[in-house]
Amino acid sequence: MNDPIDSRQLQIFLRLAAEGSLKTAAAQLFLTTSAIPSRIWKQIWGVKLFHRSGRGLVLTPRGEFLARKGGPALAQLCALRRQLADETVNERTPFRVAAGHSYVSGLLLEVTSEFLDCFQRVTLHVQAAEREECLRLVRGHEVEGAIVVDPPPDDSECIVSKLFSDRLLLTMNARHPLSALERVPSRQLNEQILIVSRASSYTNRTLQDQITRHGVKFRDVMEVGSVSGVIEMVRTGVGVAVIPDGFVTLWKLQDWR
Repeated sequence: MNDPIDSRQLQIFLRLAAEGSLKTAAAQLFLTTSAIPSRIWKQIWGVKLFHRSGRGLVLTPRGEFLARKGGPALAQLCALRRQLADETVNERTPFRVAAGHSYVSGLLLEVTSEFLDCFQRVTLHVQAAEREECLRLVRGHEVEGAIVVDPPPDDSECIVSKLFSDRLLLTMNARHPLSALERVPSRQLNEQILIVSRASSYTNRTLQDQITRHGVKFRDVMEVGSVSGVIEMVRTGVGVAVIPDGFVTLWKLQDWR
């Protein structure tokens, strides 16, 4: 049962499974019937894959399982062979990056396009994670870099470079009663519902701490799981959100408050 599955044997098995005939399968594989190892249709890899009947070869339950799973597996092996034969396969360098969930769902596409234009021989792998997990991945050398909010300034295991800074904007539907005000009094924010992507995220916790210090306590906090969800909930007037100005530009929310 521990014998490795050979791709040629798998190819022969799949043809036998499709045709149900040793002679037909051999002809399609440009083989003689004697060239097909009998153990493939008798017993191979420690299991019986076929029954012989008057109708030819009939799959056993295990044979049906392998027929379902073997096709995709063989296709992956063939694709791998083609990739190995590609002369440029060794010229592409993997670059692994961890980033916050909101960044990945909101700004990653625009930044990735620019990155790949500049570094065309790099294969970019991005992993979405909370800030603490992003830093752990960097320290553990599981990624080459991370994009995080408020990186630790005195971390001997990390080199910090500032990529950009965003202003946080109070955002609401243009028809919201507060949108007509030049300055929104903090006491009126106490009556609002704050829409957030992930309530447990480092960014949201930091934001809530800063807001509380200024005497603001929202009536409720609604977690919707994604930046696009925040946008849609604010668009429908359910509540307000605090959004980086980069997202406002990206999502074309300039007509919002």
